[in-house]
Amino acid sequence: MARPKNTDARRDEIIDGLMQVLAQCGYAKASVKRIAEAAGLAPGLVHYHFKNKLQILLALVERLAETTALRVETRVEQDSDPFAKLEAFLSAHLARGDDEDLAAVACWVAIGAEAQFNPEVAKVYRAALEDRHAHLTALIQDVIGRRKVATARAHATTLLAAIEGHYQLGTTTSLIPAGQAEKNIHALMRALFTGGAVRPSLQTSK
Repeated sequence: MARPKNTDARRDEIIDGLMQVLAQCGYAKASVKRIAEAAGLAPGLVHYHFKNKLQILLALVERLAETTALRVETRVEQDSDPFAKLEAFLSAHLARGDDEDLAAVACWVAIGAEAQFNPEVAKVYRAALEDRHAHLTALIQDVIGRRKVATARAHATTLLAAIEGHYQLGTTTSLIPAGQAEKNIHALMRALFTGGAVRPSLQTSK
């Protein structure tokens, strides 16, 4: 089958190529040549559509943010209860299932590392996290009360940090058994609302 020739399709193919390379090798080793090979394109086509690999990375950050937002929206809209919506938000980030994308998680971790050193990457990465934090804060306010802004923001920060930490540990260590991340984040969320100790299940999913 011939590849689509429109610009958007080509750009998507190149972003896909970077995503593959980034998940496997990291950003430092993601040369334009490797990206082109992963995309099945000539290096010249990569340079035609993107000025450099940084521009591809910025486009990938935007795509991952949009994909995650869509996954969240799809799950959250299935519920009407505020607490169920909050649970759905957390599950959208850490649940295993048909819509999981482990390569995307690995890429997100790599992007976070690059954001520490590159101001342009940091800007779009930070914007994506701030959007997630704002959405999470609003969902928590719906559960505990709209006036409890400071508490909602603090809980949102704790939960978002836990999500990002699970991404980091899940891609770099074997500390989190398959299926455990979702259980952990729900246990943390319940502890925040009840003031109780966090008691995540230690049973490994089968």
